[in-house]
Amino acid sequence: MQRTIVGIDIGNDNISASVAKVNGDDFEVISSIFVPSKGLSKGKVVNLNHLTESLKDCIDQIKKDTNIDFKSVFVGISSFGTRLVRSKGLSVMDSRLNIITPSEVKEALSDAQNIKLDTDEIIVDVVPESFLIDDNVIVEDPLAMKASKLQVNCAIVVGKRELINSYRNAFSLSGLEIEGVYINSLELRKIILNKKTKDEGILIVDAGSDTTEITLYKGNELSYMVSLPVGGYNITKDISICLQVPEDQAEVVKYSFSENYKTLYREHSIGTLKDNTLGIDIKLFKDVIESRIDEIVTLIYKDIKESGYLDEISNIYIFGNGLSMFQDVKYFFEDRMRKKTVIVTKNQLELQNSCIINSIGIVKDASDRLKLIYEHPLNNESNANQDDEINNKKKKSGLIRNFKRLIDDFF
Repeated sequence: MQRTIVGIDIGNDNISASVAKVNGDDFEVISSIFVPSKGLSKGKVVNLNHLTESLKDCIDQIKKDTNIDFKSVFVGISSFGTRLVRSKGLSVMDSRLNIITPSEVKEALSDAQNIKLDTDEIIVDVVPESFLIDDNVIVEDPLAMKASKLQVNCAIVVGKRELINSYRNAFSLSGLEIEGVYINSLELRKIILNKKTKDEGILIVDAGSDTTEITLYKGNELSYMVSLPVGGYNITKDISICLQVPEDQAEVVKYSFSENYKTLYREHSIGTLKDNTLGIDIKLFKDVIESRIDEIVTLIYKDIKESGYLDEISNIYIFGNGLSMFQDVKYFFEDRMRKKTVIVTKNQLELQNSCIINSIGIVKDASDRLKLIYEHPLNNESNANQDDEINNKKKKSGLIRNFKRLIDDFF
């Protein structure tokens, strides 16, 4: 039986949505879109009406693209205002067969949530990372295994009640129920982590317009996460000030020349470049960009060093339009952090916008988790009659692809 899963990632600059079709072990993203985001600032909802308008625009577009009238979604939000708690949950088998079923998994996950919270906090997400069978066998999927005891090792995300409710209110006003709230930067682990990284320390940097989300994994388990209040907008603002142009024009200039600004400087080290009617001092443009990138990378370096995890990092992966689009940005990280760095861009993934990768990670994560906690494959009754149309929908390069192939092709 099939299930359709919808994931929506909410960023300060863009909102992206992906729809995936799941049939047993088969997983395929059938559509992904993005729209401009309004009503957010540095991970906080500052205008509920504006955010709701952006959500409705996103929802209308993805429904039109897929012809699916979905009623619920999985949501990705910033890690701003959250904290990480390590926890374990236990389930003791009480059947004669001692076979692990979704019931035992759910019981262990529920037990893991017995943690201390402040009065203004709630549990945002419970991320199952590994399962321990009878105290000696560690697996990622324990279903159908024989055991007398099951332990789940979790990363629990705790957030401020008021902040999480503001997101829920926006979706309620948009006519949708939330099936699960995820931290968007954590969903990138579905793109990066695999068997090859299980013995490595992986730092994932997701740089947006207002914030830079950092997550660190050791042995494929989440060790650290933080949201820094800097991003691509800081670069835009400096360009605006130094070139003496409005911020919207500075943003256009940034996107026009960011991918080859160093090459342009070598070719035009003295003189100006033309962007429509604007003359740009290429040396000044280069100096502004590099000064601000260096400052952002230094902030990331200092935060990781203070966390005590710097020496445990093997590789760094950079996502997001805030930094990834700048020519040779990897060398800023490698020079400062002394770690191998990979820049993940929209062109490499054949996507319209790199923000889409977060919503793809959300639907993949939701699919994996649902398999653990449901006795039978789920079917969306309201979506079942659209399956034939979905199957016949022409695939678009970069947007509609098998998720596993996306990972294998790039990494």
